[in-house]
Amino acid sequence: MRTVLALLLLSILAFAGNTLAETDETYNRVHLSAEAAQVIENDLLVAELYAEFQAGNAAHAAKEVNKAINWAVDTAKKIDGIEVRTLNYSTNAVYDKKRIKAWRASQSLRLESGDSEKLGDLIAVLQEKLAIRNLAYKVSRSAREAAMQKLTDEAIEAFRQRAQQSASAFGFDDFHLVNVSINNGNVRPPTPYYRGNMMAMEAKAAPAAIEAGSSTLTVSVTGTVELFCNKTIGNYRCSQASAD
Repeated sequence: MRTVLALLLLSILAFAGNTLAETDETYNRVHLSAEAAQVIENDLLVAELYAEFQAGNAAHAAKEVNKAINWAVDTAKKIDGIEVRTLNYSTNAVYDKKRIKAWRASQSLRLESGDSEKLGDLIAVLQEKLAIRNLAYKVSRSAREAAMQKLTDEAIEAFRQRAQQSASAFGFDDFHLVNVSINNGNVRPPTPYYRGNMMAMEAKAAPAAIEAGSSTLTVSVTGTVELFCNKTIGNYRCSQASAD
């Protein structure tokens, strides 16, 4: 009986100790956030063009689209500094009162370059057989990574300063991190300078008129800090309790 009581007492004490410890861990916590932002010039032009053809049978439609895309790829690959990629091939039936009256095939071509003048001239040539679906500037990967490294350091420093300021304002000496999260995925999407479902394919199209513009990159830091003092007075860990 004494053994059972002793074990029960130890369990109660252990539970009470854990409860006190957990409660103590939640003292003096503050949730904070900080961010750093930078406007950066867009330096990469991205164009998406497409070929589309409708015919009485799927094979004929596909053949014409393949011919146009292959011509465009060969033309683009002759120019240095332009990245070429094909995507989104499809063949669909065209209906008239639930009956198939034709077949429509289409495929897209994505072009990227840091030389907007060179790519603009190429787009003008490709419009002989392709149409523009989308044309926009964005920040290149190398420029983005360089800017994000700098912004991450700035956001962390801003968070640290805000935490130190909070500690001082509340009468504490310092702080330590409880948890922290860094979000460096905030990028304002580039603005499309041309978007449309169809653009007339002119034999002598003029080079596209485009402006690079800019994007805003943002890094945010959120987290919880615990404020503490170097002095212990009575049951308090805070120097502001010395007035009691």
